[in-house]
Amino acid sequence: MSIQDSYQRKTVDRNSDKRWSGLANQKVLTTIVWFMFLLPTSGFAAAVDNVQSGTLSSSGNGTVTANITAVDLSKSFLIFNTRSNSNRPPGSMVRGRIASSTTVEFERVTNESSTISIQWYVVEFQSGVTVQRGSVNQSSSTVNVPINPVSSLNQAYVTWSKTPSSGDGAWSDDDPIVGELTTTSNLQFRVNVDNSNHVIWWQVIEYTNAAEIFVQKGTTSWNSSTKDETITLGTTIDEDNSFLLVGFRTSGSYAIGKAMLRAEIKNSTQIKIEREKDGVAISEIVWQVIELKDGSTVQHEKSEFSSGDATETESITSVDLNKSVAFA
Repeated sequence: MSIQDSYQRKTVDRNSDKRWSGLANQKVLTTIVWFMFLLPTSGFAAAVDNVQSGTLSSSGNGTVTANITAVDLSKSFLIFNTRSNSNRPPGSMVRGRIASSTTVEFERVTNESSTISIQWYVVEFQSGVTVQRGSVNQSSSTVNVPINPVSSLNQAYVTWSKTPSSGDGAWSDDDPIVGELTTTSNLQFRVNVDNSNHVIWWQVIEYTNAAEIFVQKGTTSWNSSTKDETITLGTTIDEDNSFLLVGFRTSGSYAIGKAMLRAEIKNSTQIKIEREKDGVAISEIVWQVIELKDGSTVQHEKSEFSSGDATETESITSVDLNKSVAFA
């Protein structure tokens, strides 16, 4: 998924994987749900300083990097999307992080040379936001990561990305994972089958002023015939200030189309999660709804792809590209 150099158009690539640094496993078929949000610059505790963005390409095993203008790591986070054309996890998955104050890096573990295209954003705040990050191996079906305590679970959300083993030949129960803040000091990843060769890079993003954010989260599970679910939120949200993140885990090997989820905010009280094909049970879906009350605005919509189309361009309300982020 990419943004054209225009304030009023957004281009979406059909082969994009959703990676919110990677709320890793929301992928797309012929319909995708996209979000674009404009961040505040002043008047609130959480004031954004700048958004940097760029593109990279990975065509094999190893690390690709990009230089950035120096940022404060404790106030900055990474968002990225990927595009690939592979039926294997090593040809589809990368992990990304802000490696230093002047560098972002993306690591790939693979034994083949297909291309993964990466669109990345680094968001730096002047104040009001703190970011924790780290790395952990998928050494157990439940991995607990201690973190510095956040003020409240309603003030923080988690993103992650991961890489599989280089020889993984098919999508299976050690690939999709869910991540959740289970307490104010514990980040938990859950997977159906552990594999210590799989590596997860994670971020916890906390707003220090409770009045400027409200995070709701929940879990659900599907049997093999379920194709969609509408979930009622516990607290009403403002759709124009909110975005949605979803991850999942499942069991057994499967054709990826049966586990490709998309999720949307339907209205101020409901979200909807769906897939085009059924046929595999999804053990757990974890969702996060993040309502920004700091002056941010969010645009979101569905994009439909006709047969043979590689991109779709959507009109949006004008935004400042130096203060905006897009993902699908």
